[in-house]
Amino acid sequence: IHYALPVRHMLYDALNYADQVERAARRHQKSKDRRTRGEFLSGFKRSDKLTPVITLTLYWGADPWDAPRSLHDMMQNTDHELFSYVENYRPNLVIPGEIQDYDLFQSDLGKILGCVSRYNDQDALRQFVEANKSFFSALDRETAALLEGHMGVIIRDKKQDQGGGRNMVKAIRDMKLESFAKGKAKGKAEGKAEGKAEGKAEGKAEAISVAVRKMAAYFRAQDNSLPEEEAIRMAESILR
Repeated sequence: IHYALPVRHMLYDALNYADQVERAARRHQKSKDRRTRGEFLSGFKRSDKLTPVITLTLYWGADPWDAPRSLHDMMQNTDHELFSYVENYRPNLVIPGEIQDYDLFQSDLGKILGCVSRYNDQDALRQFVEANKSFFSALDRETAALLEGHMGVIIRDKKQDQGGGRNMVKAIRDMKLESFAKGKAKGKAEGKAEGKAEGKAEGKAEAISVAVRKMAAYFRAQDNSLPEEEAIRMAESILR
């Protein structure tokens, strides 16, 4: 949870627009096509247009979002008349636990978010996975790694690869999520706690690394102009 998200989004958008203006100014300086004093002053021609920027935050946590949802929410209580002169800024925020109908998504992202939103309720999680058995029975490697990194459920057993997919349904039925949670919280009961904890940490780190690459690839698929390094930083800020 980021308690200054409205300012963070506002900054991302402003920096992107400023970069667009700067690139336009360099282009006009090179082509020497500015004609008026205003165009020389701003570096931006009257006919120039910006590309709209949409910054979207997907909240992957299972806990309720309790951070500000607008710039006004971050400000101290003051005269409401004054607020009418202060531009508000509302970040685009997707919270899985607040989504009413996951079927509205036109991709498999809806099922993934529905799964994440039930992380703290194993019964609800099991029911959701069973209800979407056709999807969760044949996960691709990257999606399986993404869910592993977020939820701790172990679904990488090669014996589960039937028809080229990873079977999360079987993982849930085998209560691997419960055993992982217990091992993470208390370690193994018979002595080898430290070694097993290190092994689990390494496995989870590997899963998160794959998840970062998966999410970065998704961001770049949505925006072909997004640099790979920036996509990775965005994914890491969400996952880590």
